[in-house]
Amino acid sequence: MMTAGGKLQQAHEHTQWLGCLLISICCGCTSPPAELGEASLGPIEAVIDQAARGLWPGQDDVDGVRRVPRWSAFYDGELASYWFGGFATRATADVFWFCGPNAIGCPLDDSGVLDPAAAVGDPVFARIPGEHGYSPYWLVWVVDVSADYAANSIKSLLGIEQAVEAGELQVRPLVFDHGGTIGPAGAVMNCLLVLDGTELEGNGQDLVGKPGVASRWVQRRQGWHKRYRLSYFDFTATEGIIPPDDASESRPQMPASDMFMVQRDCAAGSTSPVCDGASGHQPVSEPLLGVDLNGDGDAADSNNLMAGFPGAPSPDEADRPYTALWRLLSSTVEPSHDGQLVLLDTGSMSQLTSTTEMRALIELGWLSEPVVVAPEQSSSADEELLFNGAVQVAD
Repeated sequence: MMTAGGKLQQAHEHTQWLGCLLISICCGCTSPPAELGEASLGPIEAVIDQAARGLWPGQDDVDGVRRVPRWSAFYDGELASYWFGGFATRATADVFWFCGPNAIGCPLDDSGVLDPAAAVGDPVFARIPGEHGYSPYWLVWVVDVSADYAANSIKSLLGIEQAVEAGELQVRPLVFDHGGTIGPAGAVMNCLLVLDGTELEGNGQDLVGKPGVASRWVQRRQGWHKRYRLSYFDFTATEGIIPPDDASESRPQMPASDMFMVQRDCAAGSTSPVCDGASGHQPVSEPLLGVDLNGDGDAADSNNLMAGFPGAPSPDEADRPYTALWRLLSSTVEPSHDGQLVLLDTGSMSQLTSTTEMRALIELGWLSEPVVVAPEQSSSADEELLFNGAVQVAD
């Protein structure tokens, strides 16, 4: 295991990723001259055509509102819900926050939650959906500015680069004390870039399966990209920030948690409704099938099993800690036990609601060992299917 000192050194070594920005780790920075102030080019939607809209999170609903869908699964014996933000990779992208003198910890508070009031203006994001290198997981950089820096004077990576080259600004990686066995390390935040007006389905409403228990509101905030205004959802209030993966060998990476998908074996004679007119393996997942299996009026339920949850220890020691990046694995009901295992596809409450129960059933021979699900477009069965699934939590 890497020591805290090693992690601190690793965090400083990440400065190489900015290349031409001439990263420097020191204080006493001065503001850019007034002529470096960048004019806004307007909202990012001005350069997003209809084809590009499909690359941004969310779906345009019949009421004209674009929403990021909320789906449900099980965690440690209870229903849980998450927002599906699309497919993602382990690589991080860069986000830059402007911080004034003596702004200790900026832009985060002591618990790793974003504190916009501590920053000077809005952040600059290096990538947007559809661009090479985009990721909803952002390695945090701090741009040190003086007390007289005007908020939002710089609105692009180019503007930051020019100011650094001129010696008027300096940039450093944010090093956050994650505590425990991790200690000081870099910081990765989950921020989902969205088109203006996009909503998170069920944001602030009651949790799935828990009437009367309100969910914590996820704030939509403003940022910049190449001098264009854009919006993003900040998930640090629900999950905090995360240290980069220890296994990162080059570009700092986002660690992944696991999501297990349960399947029926239709070819072996399963009588599940998911097998009607189908062959092969079928997932017990309404979003994937587009069918309301349990008759509750929506098609957002699944018998998927989450291995982690924000702020909670993993229920099984074999499970990875929670992050919003999910690795999808599938486990199939063995044909000889197809009729004995009650899942959501039977129209009843599932008897399989946790990874601990899943592993017990694997030992009994009711379920197959989980295997990684590869994306259809992949030419390699070894590639992992990773997706962004920020979990909804109680207020």
